[in-house]
Amino acid sequence: RDDLRILLKRRPELAATFYETVAKVASSRIRRLTEGAVSGTYTKGEGLNQAGLARVRDEARELSENTKARFLQVETALRADPYDEAAIKGVWTLLDRLQDSIHELFVTHPESEAQEIAATVLCRELHPYLVRSSLAERCIRRPQGVTGTAEILAHVLVNTAGGDGQLGEILDRWLLDRPTLAAIRSFREPTVDLVAKLLPQHRNRRALLINAGTGSLVAGLTDQLAHPPTLLTVVDQSRDALAFLDAGLTSRPRGVTLATVQENLPQFAMGRSRHTFQPQDAIIVHGLLEYMPERIAVSLLTACHDLLTPDGVVVCSAFSHSEDMDLLDRLLTWPTIRRSPDALTNIMNAAGLELVERADLESPGMLMAARQAARS
Repeated sequence: RDDLRILLKRRPELAATFYETVAKVASSRIRRLTEGAVSGTYTKGEGLNQAGLARVRDEARELSENTKARFLQVETALRADPYDEAAIKGVWTLLDRLQDSIHELFVTHPESEAQEIAATVLCRELHPYLVRSSLAERCIRRPQGVTGTAEILAHVLVNTAGGDGQLGEILDRWLLDRPTLAAIRSFREPTVDLVAKLLPQHRNRRALLINAGTGSLVAGLTDQLAHPPTLLTVVDQSRDALAFLDAGLTSRPRGVTLATVQENLPQFAMGRSRHTFQPQDAIIVHGLLEYMPERIAVSLLTACHDLLTPDGVVVCSAFSHSEDMDLLDRLLTWPTIRRSPDALTNIMNAAGLELVERADLESPGMLMAARQAARS
């Protein structure tokens, strides 16, 4: 609260936007609560009744219809002139409003059943338009239940827009510029720098990376950790991902030895690893905590705690809340668990770790390093 007050006092233009948004959300909530009370939508001790759920469905449908109508207008203009600046700007304005409207819809209706209905309507109505974007197409049509696949992450990291026609490329560019996806691209260099800074400099080291991802972070680590010599072990449950690392990193520095271990990551997180690991000077947890509820996250970091050398460090990446969260969670069906810096610190503390350093990243990216807490 104090940090926010200081920020708003220093940034009058930000304060104006902040309070305007708060006022809009508050007035919308009050309006809907009042309408619901008058119409009998809400019942004591329960969530929304059928009338309330129907209202949510209608709001989601109205939002979808308005968006589709505008999509047709700008697409017609782009077909006539693919470089029509007004039409291109219109797409961005439309998508900005869609993001804000989705956020307001889900903030206004926090009930799980209402949110499920709203998400179902939005996805059914808008997915045929969104799949024009290469990123949206990958997210929406990925294997059921699989999120943040290597194919999706690779497209985000390459950061080159693609899609079906001019509209598809504009959609893709707008999506790739979302704060969360920009944060994904921002993690590599600060993570490599933080690990290199905190590793011992006077002897050989061991580092453990949990989750191979696209291999981009592995490549960055191998470039930086050659002096002193380092054994870098990568743990992942995908045999294909590990095989790709072995085949793709043929030119790594002599000072780095790369070892790959196939392991069931959920079991590893629960402390049930099938493999025995030597004590590690650094453990990097990347691209995992945003998919883990608190209990599993604590269990994972506890397992990391138990694998550290006395002066070892755990480096964790995570996401805080952001304006694009509902859009990604609900419309692109890419759900993540967002936490505040304090909440992530509390999870570390519960695992017997204490924060030693935090990288300065653009929101919503978070990167923290922790060591074993001193015993009293």
